[in-house]
Amino acid sequence: IENITFLNTSVGGTTTKSAIYPSGQTQNGIFDLNIQNCTFSGFSRAIFLNGVTRPRIHNNTFLAPNGRDGGTSTNSAPNVFIWSVINNNGSVIDASIQHNTFDGYSGRNGLLVDVPSSQACMDGSTYGAFDGGIIANNIVRRWQYEPIAASRIVRTTLTTKPLAPLIISNNSIDGDLPANCQNPSTGDPVVLAGWGLRVDGGLINISDNVVKNCLNGIYCATAEEAYDLEMAIIDNVVRMSPDYESNSGIYVSGDVGYAATDFTIEGNQITYEWNGSGTFVRAGIQMARVSDVQVRYNTIRYKNFTSNASFQKQGIWFYTANNVKEIAKMSDGETN
Repeated sequence: IENITFLNTSVGGTTTKSAIYPSGQTQNGIFDLNIQNCTFSGFSRAIFLNGVTRPRIHNNTFLAPNGRDGGTSTNSAPNVFIWSVINNNGSVIDASIQHNTFDGYSGRNGLLVDVPSSQACMDGSTYGAFDGGIIANNIVRRWQYEPIAASRIVRTTLTTKPLAPLIISNNSIDGDLPANCQNPSTGDPVVLAGWGLRVDGGLINISDNVVKNCLNGIYCATAEEAYDLEMAIIDNVVRMSPDYESNSGIYVSGDVGYAATDFTIEGNQITYEWNGSGTFVRAGIQMARVSDVQVRYNTIRYKNFTSNASFQKQGIWFYTANNVKEIAKMSDGETN
């Protein structure tokens, strides 16, 4: 599928709007699906993947001229450009999503006027479960919740690992939002987007991404998986600019009874730069219910902060931890 423009001009409603919906069923009957050099505009779920082996989604442009209203408006289902599903009807194996541009609100600034139903951007760009593959070299901007969210891998037993690692690398993610953005469910104002990257599950490598203007940077959880995470979070750049409040630059969490084990956080650059209006900052690196962790060669900076007592500048913070090794190189209170 190449050099095609898919355009949805209807606005609002609660019906899912998709452009491409490949479903290979239980035997993964679709192989080597290539989608490249296409433009998708105005869909709540432009590409829905299920039962596909080696899908290649490269060099495409994804637009939302009406934000969330071009998709399913106030419907609570995620509005994302690519949704990958692994269930009893099939899997998504060795996906490649590269060199795409995702714009969660490609219309004019001023959502209050242009997007009257929800006053919201798209929820994210890429969402769902992936059995191996790569998400790399993409540009993601103007989204509200999680631009790239790789959820848990569905298995018959929790001790079965994914077939291959998932690599999330060299993506540029900017959570800066247009004016007058709102939470579509509550109507509350939204100043900055949520998580920059979120993964639930193991065998994932997150490296060389740039994440900025988010309430939270990179979040990883075990999602009750019983196997080791075997995860690496390496050489990412996270820039937090607390317009309202900023939480963790990197946050790794286990669950009750399932510690997040066997992972490395290394060589990341995390910067909090106060702009004069934010009131709360949490840890640069935060870990909860973890074991067998290496945290090393990370740099955490706090820039231009005043002596406001409400700030909590915690460089590295963890609890319920076992065998945490090599915590080093944190800089605190820099002004330049």
